[in-house]
Amino acid sequence: MKEQRGSIFIYLLIILILLSILSIGVFNISYSAVKGAQFIQDNNQAYYLAKSGVESIISNIDNIIEEMDEDNMRTYTMKLSEGTAIIDVEIIKKDNELEKVHIDSLGKANGSKSKIQANLTKEGKLEESILILGDGEKLSIKEMIIVS
Repeated sequence: MKEQRGSIFIYLLIILILLSILSIGVFNISYSAVKGAQFIQDNNQAYYLAKSGVESIISNIDNIIEEMDEDNMRTYTMKLSEGTAIIDVEIIKKDNELEKVHIDSLGKANGSKSKIQANLTKEGKLEESILILGDGEKLSIKEMIIVS
């Protein structure tokens, strides 16, 4: 009877160890899924911050060009609760006339970065737009849209 009680204890101990290993595996899988979802959310947030930076400059382009009469480059910062957009605006002139406006907008959200570059013609039309995505310090071109 004592041997039977001892072997039942060993079987219960083995089952408990196996259940512990399985629960650790399930925890790791769910933790990875949560981290992946957070990464996607941060990248999307950075993209929309960069996009809103470009759109705010385009909607106010006449006032910005007027403000930048002497300068050919200016940096604007938009701080929102979701993150920050840093927008560089460069006016390119040829023979003292406006030829192009280059907009470089960097969205930052929880360590993720997204960058959108856009060029406006002198008529104020969007000439081309480049979307650059990344996290940390690394950025890579993800999509290029050329509008003619």
